[in-house]
Amino acid sequence: MSRRNRRFGFVVAAIAFFLAAGFGAVAPAPAQDEKGAAVNIVTIDGVKLKGHLFESGKKNAATVIMLHPIGEGKSSKAPEWKALAETLQKAGYNVMTFDFRGHGDSTIIEDTATFWSQAVNRNNVRTKNRDEIDVKDYIGSTAYPPVLCNDIAAVKAYLDRKHDAGVGNTSNTIIVGAESGATLGAIWINSEWHRFKLTPPPNMFSKATVAKRPEGTDVVAAVFLSITPELTPKRKVNLTSILTTACKTNGMGATFFYGDKDK
Repeated sequence: MSRRNRRFGFVVAAIAFFLAAGFGAVAPAPAQDEKGAAVNIVTIDGVKLKGHLFESGKKNAATVIMLHPIGEGKSSKAPEWKALAETLQKAGYNVMTFDFRGHGDSTIIEDTATFWSQAVNRNNVRTKNRDEIDVKDYIGSTAYPPVLCNDIAAVKAYLDRKHDAGVGNTSNTIIVGAESGATLGAIWINSEWHRFKLTPPPNMFSKATVAKRPEGTDVVAAVFLSITPELTPKRKVNLTSILTTACKTNGMGATFFYGDKDK
């Protein structure tokens, strides 16, 4: 076994132990799909994301969302990424892996009218085909990477609908992110602490109501693997500031793993 694989094996075991110790995961019920069920999720701006949901079979299982790094060739199909998903599934978690837009199989722009109506897409995505997107089309933009938080939001909304149908518990959501994927996860978590559910009025004589509980309370923990303070070489991120609301103010648990060659 290579040194890299041995180190990753240790990280997998450490994450599983951390989550089990912190959230009481137990052996799941029988019947589970260790390959993960393929899912399609369309983002608010019309990109079709491809993902896999690894259901534990355990009632009310906590939900883990895994975020791979940004970059050419990076996707949730990496063998070690799949191995981590299966390990957490066996530990009693529902696990969602997916490819960020332009990565892996998430290359189709399903709603082109909506996608290209957004200025941030028109100005920063340099694709030759208007119904496809590749990470190379935007990787050089300093403005575009934060847009990938829309992908995380779409995945969370999909999992919320599964929660409502009795599959998994998104009130106990855990983020596991690697490198720039971890950075995106931190940005998204911060945004959730400033988002509140809006309930439309039941009739024309009533007013809409805004929940007092921020959506960030759903995210109970995060595991960051080699998190980086930059989304691109020219786009720096103040991680301490971004994580203050979640961690310092509201007590979200966070664990950081680094390798000996990480900066």
